[in-house]
Amino acid sequence: MNAQLKKALRRERVKALREERAQKRERERTGASTADPLFGALPEAKEDAAGPKAPASDQALDARAPLDVASPAPSAEGIEPMPDAASVPSFIGLDSPSGPARRTGWLWALACLVALVLLGLQYARHERDVLAAREPALRPMLQTLCDWTRCTLSPPRSIADISIEGASFSREAEGYRLDFSLRNRARTPLAMPAVELTLLDTQERALLRRVLLPTDYGAPTVLGAGAERTASLPLRLAGPDAAGLPPVAGYRLVAFYP
Repeated sequence: MNAQLKKALRRERVKALREERAQKRERERTGASTADPLFGALPEAKEDAAGPKAPASDQALDARAPLDVASPAPSAEGIEPMPDAASVPSFIGLDSPSGPARRTGWLWALACLVALVLLGLQYARHERDVLAAREPALRPMLQTLCDWTRCTLSPPRSIADISIEGASFSREAEGYRLDFSLRNRARTPLAMPAVELTLLDTQERALLRRVLLPTDYGAPTVLGAGAERTASLPLRLAGPDAAGLPPVAGYRLVAFYP
């Protein structure tokens, strides 16, 4: 009997604990429902003497009643979008560069243009002879450039395109005779070069040197493109240098521009 009584008392105690926990959870739910999301939990209304207290849901509705009359938030449909930069007229000047910045850009562009023009004029002055030989139509403009910059316009020089052909040096009764031909292998006219004659002894040592200019061997100042010029002139050895000169055994002929 005592064991059965203890089991019954234990069951009643467990049942009472469960009911107490259920009531506690119910009170917590009721308290959470009466809490306002903006102002926190509202105090529970005291029970009126005339009757029972109002439900928690009714109190929550009454507490939020003033908020229902507030003006609604503006919808996205009523908001006008900002104007696009491409649709704004140009006179408004949306994000347009300022006046000083625009002027600076123009000044830089003008300075670059002037630099290019000066560079082109410098190149034309430096290569004036070649340009005049390749393009005869440019000669008047190049001559004007030389008048401004105090330069001279002359035939181009390229000693690598000048070759000496058919040269000979022979002795005559009253001296020596030099014969040679100059050929221009370039496609443009070139300036007529000078010729250096060196007389050699039996050991190929230099005995005498003489420079012959185009006027000395009767040649013009210009040798045409692919043209050939032949010269023949007598040479006499006179003066104190030729008095004790050993016999001439050979010669060397070189074309150059002085």
